[in-house]
Amino acid sequence: MASPTGYTLEIAGLLYEKSYHIARVAGEAIESNPLVSISYHPMIETEWRIFLQDKRKALGDEMLEFQESAGVISNGKFVGGAMAFLTWVKENFDYEEFRPAALYEAMAKEAFQDFIKNSKHDFVFMAITLGDKLIGRLVLELYSDLCPKACENFRTLCTSQSTEAGISYRGSVFHRVVKNGWVQGGDTIDGSGGHSVSIYNGHFEDESFALRHDRRGILGMANEGPHTNGSQFYFTFKPCPWLDKESVAFGRVMIGWDVLQRLEEVDTFNERPTDTCRISSCGMWAPP
Repeated sequence: MASPTGYTLEIAGLLYEKSYHIARVAGEAIESNPLVSISYHPMIETEWRIFLQDKRKALGDEMLEFQESAGVISNGKFVGGAMAFLTWVKENFDYEEFRPAALYEAMAKEAFQDFIKNSKHDFVFMAITLGDKLIGRLVLELYSDLCPKACENFRTLCTSQSTEAGISYRGSVFHRVVKNGWVQGGDTIDGSGGHSVSIYNGHFEDESFALRHDRRGILGMANEGPHTNGSQFYFTFKPCPWLDKESVAFGRVMIGWDVLQRLEEVDTFNERPTDTCRISSCGMWAPP
């Protein structure tokens, strides 16, 4: 039975995975108990990976090997993933799960679709190759409500099917990797890093500095000073607060943590990758 001192629970996980919804529904089944207080944290991949990093630092060995897509913490102690939480709820509150897995899969799909729809943002993807090998996709959320010109510029360069130089990110390379800083690409002319061409026939202005460089995976415009935005962009590897008033952040990596990790780990010479890191394809993205 539940402890008379009560439980403060954190239920967190990937909103598009059924495991999170299994844990969430079990939490909702017991939250009417006056001894229970629950906070729910549905997340996308980059948020979840940052959450896991922070909790591993706080909780140590308890979470060191944890790799599941949902987790529960009770009174500062790690309970485990969704299945471990069901066992915990059964032991403490006599709750038993009875719903089919297909129902939770439908919940996860609906939750993700609602997240995409309610964001009112555009989403694009980039497929990345290292050498001749595809290492995966980055799915990017564009904050068009904050920076409409930057987002439209980026979206157009992602969706253009043209092979003419300067018109598309397709086939362009990441020409710069700053260890513990960022990876930079978007020179659509020759990949040297010396060109930055926008869809607006020149540079365009800095629209907003509202989005902070406060985490891994922030997408921003690389520039040569105020109001010199073109096609070059970067993804941060870590918080970069010194960029907050210098470069316009206009999006984030939503899915593709491991791809970003691979880009961070490439060998470089004078900050240029020694193996070609290329955007092999790109375009609009929608949840499956």
